[in-house]
Amino acid sequence: MLRIQEHVNLQPFNTFAIPVTARYFCEVTSEAELISLCSQLTDYPRYMVLGGGSNVLFCNHYDGLIIHNRIQGISFEAKNQKVHGQFGGGENWHECVLRSVEQGLYGIENLSLIPGTVGAAPVQNIGAYGVEIKDVFVSLRAVNLIAGNVEIFNAERCQFDYRDSVFKQAEAGKFCITEVTLSLDKAGSPKAGYGELSAELAQCGISAEDATPKQMSNAVCTIRKRKLPDPSELPNAGSFFKNPIVSADKHQQLKQSFPDMVSYALPNGEYKLACGWLIDAMGWKGKLQNGAQIHQQQALVLINRGGGAEAICNFANDIKAAVYERYGVTIESEPGWIS
Repeated sequence: MLRIQEHVNLQPFNTFAIPVTARYFCEVTSEAELISLCSQLTDYPRYMVLGGGSNVLFCNHYDGLIIHNRIQGISFEAKNQKVHGQFGGGENWHECVLRSVEQGLYGIENLSLIPGTVGAAPVQNIGAYGVEIKDVFVSLRAVNLIAGNVEIFNAERCQFDYRDSVFKQAEAGKFCITEVTLSLDKAGSPKAGYGELSAELAQCGISAEDATPKQMSNAVCTIRKRKLPDPSELPNAGSFFKNPIVSADKHQQLKQSFPDMVSYALPNGEYKLACGWLIDAMGWKGKLQNGAQIHQQQALVLINRGGGAEAICNFANDIKAAVYERYGVTIESEPGWIS
């Protein structure tokens, strides 16, 4: 039974802990409830789907309807030489990773401890330590909020890109993802190409070539806990900035001026720059400004130190401007800014 609440405090529903209010709020626990809700959406000035609230920055009170995705369900099905994991869009992402590695399945162990829900994972094409959701993606189910019907998306239709998908572009705001199917593998092999990850495994006496999914997940969790603050203790939305991508010519120019700059060559000849390095090299790690702070251990993370949305927005814009002034590189935010 759908229940529309009014004047709901969204502070518990966003990891920046911004105390804004939603004019209307509805929790959906099934596709049927969501489809039923679609026929009522024209009654509201606007609406948006909210999962774990770990990739949004509420800049003001929300005068429309928040649709809180709480659709659950986890199952595994043998499929030829693979195992298909089916996860409800409202499930906690990390809990699904843990269920997967407990089954001895390779595929998403490198994505351990990424905050948020399953439904948000394809939207953002989440990634870490050399793995992205697109690498194991099979399909997803989503309710078209305008038409009120279920649609199936394969990888091609999702148009995955670096921290991007069709759900952030042409189809932004039109769908609520209810289920995601991923291709996992009992006979897979660990992806420990990142030096930090292989070093963590070695410290535990584990060979990077032979690490089990559980061992890989544990290593990733150890690294993330060491580098990233817990949102329940220090309100944040994880990595706030994307790593910018530049041309080979621009990369060469930057390397001449900043030989220690960290970068990664891409298959298409372009280069991905480590945005954390760019910010850190300016001496801004740990900087506090009007109640917003850059984390002392990870320059990509902005923390709400009591300044609220305005302080975070202003500080983020100052960081972007400073990076552009010094390097001639434009950086973009990962979280969506909701005004």
